[in-house]
Amino acid sequence: MENSEQKIQSSYLVPASIIIAGAIIAGALYFKDAPARTAIKEQKDSTKEISELLLAIPPLSPADHQLGNPNASVKLITYTDLECPFCKQFHLTIKQLLATAGIDGSLAVAYRSFPLESLHTKAVNEAHASECVASLIGNDGYWKFIDKLFATTPSNDGLDPALLENFASFAGADKALFNACQDSGKFIEKISKESAEAVASGGEGTPWSMLITKSGKRVPVSGSLPLAQMKLLIEKAKAE
Repeated sequence: MENSEQKIQSSYLVPASIIIAGAIIAGALYFKDAPARTAIKEQKDSTKEISELLLAIPPLSPADHQLGNPNASVKLITYTDLECPFCKQFHLTIKQLLATAGIDGSLAVAYRSFPLESLHTKAVNEAHASECVASLIGNDGYWKFIDKLFATTPSNDGLDPALLENFASFAGADKALFNACQDSGKFIEKISKESAEAVASGGEGTPWSMLITKSGKRVPVSGSLPLAQMKLLIEKAKAE
C-alpha cells in the first residue's frame, strides 16, 4: 500500500507525463505548421508592400487621357507601351470592357506612358507623338490616334515612324503643328515622370495597371488579362 507521500507523488507524476507528452506533440505540430505560417506571413507582408508601392501612382486628374465616365466609381489606370504586343491586346480588352462592364458609367480608364526603351526603341517617340496630338486637339483626338496606332502597328518596333504624322492627321491634328511639336521634345519629361511612377509602384513590364475600387482600395493588375477575368475584377471593384 502506498503511503500518503507516495500517493501525492503519483498524482503529480501522471498529469506531468501527460503535459510533457502534450507539449512534445504541440511542439511537433507547431514546427510542422511553421512553413505554412511563414508563407501566410510572407503573403501578408507582400500584400502590404504592394499596397504601399501603389501609393506611388497619382490619382486620376483632368490632365489624364481618359475613356468612360470621369466620375465613375471604379477607375483603371494603365501604364502602356505603344510597341508592346500585350498592350495592343489589352487595348482591345479595355475597349470591350468599357462596352460591357462599364456600360453603366461605373468605369473610367486612363492611359499613361511606360515605354520600355530597352525593348522598343520607337516607343518613346510614339508616346511623345500621342502627347502632341492630345495637346493639339484634346482627349478625343488622343484616343483616335491611339486606336489607329494600335490597329496598325505589328508591335515590337514594327511601325514605320513616317506614319505617325498620318495618324495625327487622321485624328484631326494639323501636320505642320504636329511635326513642330514632335521636334520640340516638350513631352519627354512627362513621359519619363510617368515611367518612373510605374517603376516605383512595382511595374516591371507592360501593361502595368492599377484598379481603384469604389471604396478607394488600390489593386495591381499585371499584364494583359483576358476580358472575362477583367470583368470579374471590375464587378468586384464595384462592390468594394
